[in-house]
Amino acid sequence: MTRRDASVVGVTAVATALAGLVLFWTGPVVATDGAKAEQPWPVLREGGVEITLRTDRTAYQPGETPTLELVAANPTQSPVTVEATLRMMVRREPSFISREMPIARPTWERKLPLTLAAGERKAISIPETAKVAAGTDVSFQLQIGKARVTTAPISVPGLALRNLAQPVAGQAPPRQASR
Repeated sequence: MTRRDASVVGVTAVATALAGLVLFWTGPVVATDGAKAEQPWPVLREGGVEITLRTDRTAYQPGETPTLELVAANPTQSPVTVEATLRMMVRREPSFISREMPIARPTWERKLPLTLAAGERKAISIPETAKVAAGTDVSFQLQIGKARVTTAPISVPGLALRNLAQPVAGQAPPRQASR
């Protein structure tokens, strides 16, 4: 192989690697000036009330408990009473051997009756949610009547071993390979 052939092979390999990286990148995209992107918190406007749903952080470790905050405002000229439902939705990691994407399921729910005077603004902290599990995507859903909003999913790192092999009822679990 000549030097020219080796350089052509090297340039082709680098170009292919860069093209693959650009096409298949699944990580977060960071602003070029180093600025941190602001989390878009969902706002539910229903029944004369505006409620913003926030989490205390944008990332969690397995076993941690998220703390939520609702900021409710009544921009109308009359008192308003509504009942909001808050849910913690959890979706497990997709299995690497399945084509089906898992569906987010509620794991925690709480009813919140809210009464606000005309022009009142109130912040409500909700610390007692469920713990997050490894290898899941967690989101929070706020609902009043038929209207609902959901936060962006928060990925919890870690491998959920239950996703790899689940024994069928009546069968013994798979054995570990011996060394």
